[in-house]
Amino acid sequence: MSEQEELRALALLRSQKPQGALRSIYSLVEPQSFVELEAYCGADASGEGLCAGYAVIEGRSVFIYAHEHDVLKGALGINQARKLERLIEKAVSTGTPVIGVINSNGALLNEGLCAAEGYGLIIKSAAKASGRIPHIVIIDGPAAGTGALYAQCADFVIIKKGASLSAAASGSIGADAQSALKWGAAALYAEDDAQAAALTHELLGFLPDNSRSLAETLYCDDINRLCPELEEMAAGELDARGIIRSIADNGAFMELYAQTAEDSVTGLISLDGMSAGVIACFGRISVMGARKAKWLAEFCGAYKMPVVVLVDSEGFKISAEDEADGLLGYASGLAMALASCPSPVLSVICKKAVGSAYITLAGRGSADIVYAWAGAQIGLMTPQAQIAMHAQALKDSDEPLAERKKLEEQFALEHMSAISAAKGGFIDQPIEPGYTRMHIIGALNALAGKHGEPPFERRVPRF
Repeated sequence: MSEQEELRALALLRSQKPQGALRSIYSLVEPQSFVELEAYCGADASGEGLCAGYAVIEGRSVFIYAHEHDVLKGALGINQARKLERLIEKAVSTGTPVIGVINSNGALLNEGLCAAEGYGLIIKSAAKASGRIPHIVIIDGPAAGTGALYAQCADFVIIKKGASLSAAASGSIGADAQSALKWGAAALYAEDDAQAAALTHELLGFLPDNSRSLAETLYCDDINRLCPELEEMAAGELDARGIIRSIADNGAFMELYAQTAEDSVTGLISLDGMSAGVIACFGRISVMGARKAKWLAEFCGAYKMPVVVLVDSEGFKISAEDEADGLLGYASGLAMALASCPSPVLSVICKKAVGSAYITLAGRGSADIVYAWAGAQIGLMTPQAQIAMHAQALKDSDEPLAERKKLEEQFALEHMSAISAAKGGFIDQPIEPGYTRMHIIGALNALAGKHGEPPFERRVPRF
């Protein structure tokens, strides 16, 4: 048989094998843009469990891979693992994002330690990619045991309806999509293939190709646009997501880990065509809230993306349960992530920044520039806690409740106002809420040249 005849025979054999992986890839990329690499690896066996190559999404090159679940349930052996390792290495060397579609029960058991070694190679290559190129995975079916382990090495995990993600090889513990979203194993949820593709495209639109390129978006808006709706919001109850969308270019905001903790809102935002991370901590900050805020600050630092922090908090949520869950470590980790961030960090105090919340999120050690809305309260402790220290004097008053309220208001005005904080040099300037967008964009442009040490290729710890 000649070489041409053998190639035709292999192509015919391949066309008769399962095409699920190819369909997954085609749903994500531009038509006719996918080129498979190592296409005939394993072609003489029952089928290839991994399809990998390069393609184009929204005009940008990506490397992409997908599991073929109809072949041995997508299990990977050493050959497929080496193929994926080489794909990720190509992506790192060319500065190109990687996208994966995972639908696998884990390692190919009949290969024994060879398959386990293969997963070790994949994880090592993913570790090298961390902080250098964006890595997105879509959980399209089961991802259990070692399959789930390497899925968590990616920067962003999108989980589809009906998919599962579990450290247990059987996939029996905490496996469903909602559990993965709740505990931070996945950042985004998709109902179907179309939504998974839309989320992937949107996410790529906020990300740079690599740590050496700029993160620019296609959104455009007037940098001097006022936000009168924020004036109304400042007088009542604050809505973190509403504030973020108000200051963004045409409302361009993609929330990440939305189901993980309600006290903190994290995501990516467009500001004057720049992509930035945004962290909004409103209320007492929980363990999971601190975790996702810490992760976003570290991710943005690795990719030179600025971080905008919105604050309305009196500190961390303190309880025996939170302490046992590692609150202290994550709280200090968040403070260190912001303090050491090599990209610009800008904080806006919307209503309150008290105690540890001020130190962690809006202090001079954490932010390069700090603004505060007129009427915001900034201090070491709340007026109520401060006045409670003078309980004996209040007892001697004829009207202790009225006297207490008067002292609290006086203390807040004299010692916790945005003006008093500005006079002490603790913030840069009090601002009117409606001018928030204008001030943020101006400050980020002024800070654009900032970089820390090392300026490039910082590894991103997992969420």
